[in-house]
Amino acid sequence: MQPGQLDTCVEILKRTTARSTKSGQPVETFVFDRDLLMKADDLKVSERMAGSQKQATLTTLFTARFEDAFDVRPESHRLQADGLVYEVHGRRERGRREWLEFQCQARAELEVVE
Repeated sequence: MQPGQLDTCVEILKRTTARSTKSGQPVETFVFDRDLLMKADDLKVSERMAGSQKQATLTTLFTARFEDAFDVRPESHRLQADGLVYEVHGRRERGRREWLEFQCQARAELEVVE
């Protein structure tokens, strides 16, 4: 892959724990960590009905340089690109410490028009 193919600006969101101002209980949230350039390949789009709403799911494969994204883990990070927040479901190394691929999934709830 050529560096010019890394054409999508992706925000890396990191899991953190904060205290609720009302109850004082710990609340898990995701905060901005940094921006990375990645290649995005949409793998699958699906749609289903849940209750009275349509739910769309987009599965995307993001590819980044190994040294830029070696610390991004499925259990502690999310990716945000093009207005969608993606949950990281898998991560694999491609080449010998050259590229990292992240299989991610984003959801959108669509209102049903009757």
